[in-house]
Amino acid sequence: MKRIAYTKSKGIATMLFALVGTILILSASLALEIGLVRVAKAEVQNATDSGAKAAADILGSANALVIQKAKDFVNKHTIYGNAKPQNVKVELGDWDDATKTFSINNNNPKAVRVTAEYSGKHYLAKIINVNAYTVTAESIAISVPRDIVFSVDISESMNDDSQLKSISLLGEATIKNNLSKIYQDLGSPTYGQMTWEPIYIASNNTNTVVQQLGLDNVAYPYAKGSWNKFVNYIKNDSTIEAAGYKKKYGYLTLVDYWLSEVPGFDETSDLWKTRAEPLLTAKDAVDYILATLGPTDKAALLTYNTKNGSGGLEVALTTNKQQITDVLRGDIAANTPGRQAGHWHKFTNIGSGIKNSRAELNQSIGLPERQIVLVSDGKSSWNAQGNNPSQSRQNVINQVNFAKNDDIIIYTVSMGADPDTDLMQQIADITGGIHINIPAGDSVNEHLDKMNLLIDNLAPRAVLVK
Repeated sequence: MKRIAYTKSKGIATMLFALVGTILILSASLALEIGLVRVAKAEVQNATDSGAKAAADILGSANALVIQKAKDFVNKHTIYGNAKPQNVKVELGDWDDATKTFSINNNNPKAVRVTAEYSGKHYLAKIINVNAYTVTAESIAISVPRDIVFSVDISESMNDDSQLKSISLLGEATIKNNLSKIYQDLGSPTYGQMTWEPIYIASNNTNTVVQQLGLDNVAYPYAKGSWNKFVNYIKNDSTIEAAGYKKKYGYLTLVDYWLSEVPGFDETSDLWKTRAEPLLTAKDAVDYILATLGPTDKAALLTYNTKNGSGGLEVALTTNKQQITDVLRGDIAANTPGRQAGHWHKFTNIGSGIKNSRAELNQSIGLPERQIVLVSDGKSSWNAQGNNPSQSRQNVINQVNFAKNDDIIIYTVSMGADPDTDLMQQIADITGGIHINIPAGDSVNEHLDKMNLLIDNLAPRAVLVK
């Protein structure tokens, strides 16, 4: 009898083990099914999020382009690595943040709604008596306009990298090459018997040198400066002597004279046409960032110093970003002047540039994200008391803290052979921005990774609201 009982007990245990095992397998399979559905849902949601943000990023463009961009970004995503989202639908309209509702509106829409779904088969279809499942996702993104003031340094030091005094920093070949470009940009003018390569004239008599160069009966070409002052500069300037060009006269040293001694627009009025550095790099950096802005973003241009030594607004906030390029670069064909280093004033008042940039941005408190892109070599030297680098630098920090209190972020781009990168980094750090540096002798195109990092850190233009 005991043997029989043992045998029955063993059989029951086997049956229970099989039953429990089956239940565990079914439970695990069901968990796997649920997990797969959740993965599908998440991947469809990622797709619609991506599409909505990408489309909202270009709101203000033609509606058809906005819709197509949303679809393109949705279709970049896959479900389980190979399947595509299905029944993708894109709608344009407006978002009411108070009621959290979306309404369709194709006339100047400010929001994008993207929906999509995915249908898949259940592995346990026969057991759970459901053959397939469908997951859906909806994303809504709005366009948040950005107001950005480009605060650009056009002081005299923004042509330092093209002057002979920078040979010790950049090398003679680099400086001579840049001076040659500037001479060509000016139309390769000829005066008297001068040549490109300077010739040494030993005489200390200014009139004698002018005569030997054949300039005594040649009209000096610009409003300020003179042949006598050019000769005296090459004879007596300590930086010219240090560069090895003392008493060496030619177009190379003439261009250096213009850049160093008479750089202003009211002095040598054609220098805006030239590739003087690092101002050319500054203009290129501004244009590169401008090209990435959306149609609803507004940009302004402020330069420093103006004639009174402060920062001056040249282009008020506008969606027509081309105006900024036109003011900075000018139009040679139309003879519309752009900006040159030392255009109005030799010194650098970064603090005033920030102060007046804030004033422009503070007119649009509210929805727009407000930012300053500060482009300079960072060598601030001027303030209300005049040329005083230490006070000027302190004023910069004061103005940066005011910007921080106004919730304005400052991004800084430095360039030049001897930039104050410490100050430019400090400006960015205080307000939560970033600083990038374009080394002297390099172009913006050689540092697109840095430029794109700055652009990626600008406040987002498109924001998901659902």
